[in-house]
Amino acid sequence: MLFLPFLLVIVATAKVACEHEYACNIRASCGCSTRLTILAKIVGGEPAQPRSWSWIVSLFDHPNNKFFCAASIISNVWLLTAAHCFIRRDHSDIIVHAGSNQLNDSTQHRHIAKIIVHPEFNQHTFVADIALIQLTSPLDMTDLSIAKICLPAIRNTIPDENEPTINMNEYPPVNSSNKTMYCC
Repeated sequence: MLFLPFLLVIVATAKVACEHEYACNIRASCGCSTRLTILAKIVGGEPAQPRSWSWIVSLFDHPNNKFFCAASIISNVWLLTAAHCFIRRDHSDIIVHAGSNQLNDSTQHRHIAKIIVHPEFNQHTFVADIALIQLTSPLDMTDLSIAKICLPAIRNTIPDENEPTINMNEYPPVNSSNKTMYCC
């Protein structure tokens, strides 16, 4: 009988890792990594599993070999990212690392041919904080650790500024010894 209260305490304090799992349609042309389920609940994040966020790439400052931003793959030569990543940065000093959830490991490295920053970007207010990156050579999209992200259809409505938004992936702070991408 003493076992029952102990069991209830364990059940009551157990942390639920996720509430829902969404299956991915492997025939989809975008937004599907080789890890076929995606967890829906956000509770502080957890280490991203290899190949679970295959459309995220890391941007490295080449002279210092330091991660500074991430981007999403929208085609084999185009990436989507934040414009503020390029304030006072020369694109010739940037290396794109694709194909890994570890900052110190990747399957493909690319240089940047061109950066197109939104013409209305304001670095003080972060209005129109969006940019496109064109790579000097295409990513190998047959690599199972690389995938395109899905973009909304043109007919989709954009949420207003009062609706909450979230960042699905992040790396630990630059000065951290942890080099694994986290998802939430």
